[in-house]
Amino acid sequence: MEYNINEEKNEENQEFLSSIIQIIDSKRIIIYILLVLVITFSSCDGGIIPEQTRGIKLDFEGLNINENSTETDSIGESKVGFFGSSDYIGRVIGALIFTVIMGKYNRKMLLVATLIFKALTLVIAFFTKNFYVNVFARILSGISQVFFTTYFPVWCDQYGKESQRVLMVSLIQLGNPLGIIIGYGLNLFCRLFASDSYRAWRISFGIEGIILLVCGFFIFSFENKYFSHKFVLTGDNEGKEETKNDTMNNSLLSNVGKILCNKLFLFTTLTNSVSFFGMGVVQYWGDKYMEEVLKMEKQNRFVAFGSLCLLGPIIGIIFGGFVCNKIGGYQKRGSMVFIMILMLVSTIISILIAIHKITFLFILSTAGYLLFLCAAMPPESGIIISSLENNLRGDGFALCNCILNLLGSFPAAYVFSIFADIFRKRLSDNDPDQYRYAWIISMLYNVVGLLFIIIAGIYRFKIKGDLSKEEKEDEELSQQMN
Repeated sequence: MEYNINEEKNEENQEFLSSIIQIIDSKRIIIYILLVLVITFSSCDGGIIPEQTRGIKLDFEGLNINENSTETDSIGESKVGFFGSSDYIGRVIGALIFTVIMGKYNRKMLLVATLIFKALTLVIAFFTKNFYVNVFARILSGISQVFFTTYFPVWCDQYGKESQRVLMVSLIQLGNPLGIIIGYGLNLFCRLFASDSYRAWRISFGIEGIILLVCGFFIFSFENKYFSHKFVLTGDNEGKEETKNDTMNNSLLSNVGKILCNKLFLFTTLTNSVSFFGMGVVQYWGDKYMEEVLKMEKQNRFVAFGSLCLLGPIIGIIFGGFVCNKIGGYQKRGSMVFIMILMLVSTIISILIAIHKITFLFILSTAGYLLFLCAAMPPESGIIISSLENNLRGDGFALCNCILNLLGSFPAAYVFSIFADIFRKRLSDNDPDQYRYAWIISMLYNVVGLLFIIIAGIYRFKIKGDLSKEEKEDEELSQQMN
């Protein structure tokens, strides 16, 4: 009997050892570098368009005149504004699509397919200048982009060493603002060599597409085990695959009503959407505002735009995460007080931004606005997710992303352009105050975000103790009732 027992143990040990999947650290590092490159360069179009809004308007109108001609002022801003915003329509659609299919299909092939798909949507600009075709291509591009922003942090948490995961996710998140700056500089460079400078954005789009195709080629060469949705890391360089049972009860459609009935989740998410709107206005129209209202030179605008879009969010996120950690985490009541203070300060600054026409004050106040706005985002994100029950958090995250894109990022560029066109009709065509007034109205929207966070705070203060403790109490109460 002893022999049989020992033999069974040996067989179990052999079976366990055979199920262990070894991870080669050098390959993991290379894949991570590729992911950082993808998230960075796939965001370049977010900087290419703001750098050449006037040229894009000319291109869509089919005008063969110099980009610096005053005739450009007679063309409305709405077209180019909607062109920039249409990417976020695709992101809303993509968030819903990938919520359903991400856990069902080979993630490596999904990643490669989305890279190829986005590259194709970018090169469409080479073949047609039809406005509606290009808008449709931007929508398709957004569908691909949302996969990168959703999957890459998940990959870092899944495959990254425990001691390095926070750093890995942080670098991934910094890819978006960094990509916007690179795209801005890339288009500025292409304009120097393009035969028609106002069509340089097409060349920039093409370069971005080629880079994404190259990244996709290298990613395709790695084994599937580095992208498996079942993989769980058990050590620094080894792991195993686990079988997870999927249930229809956790689908987004069946849970959406319950999620939206959570007032803390709803109003904190709406607050965040207002923040995304404000950031979108700065990132998309900041360069245009500095050019038309502040009369800044092109090189100075590049430095100022880069500082605003990169340093403000980075410092803000680091500051917000540090203070929130000192408070005790986003589950503490103090985190909501911290968010309310940040939103109050950012709202006051936003109202003051466009009142003056002094370049230094505009840059300083806008940087402060982005800093306080972004500092509120880490604790806001934590409250949004932790306000839901464990089985609703996945669907809640997907729904939150839909709301942020639909109500925040998408309307930012387009709504500003509508206001600019309204004031252009009331003022003379060459009056730069059309952008200044549009900026003031767009920034006043931050007052709505402040009201939302106050309402969210009221619901938060009704909850006794930490969010996690309240969740446990609810679970115990439901068990007693059953």
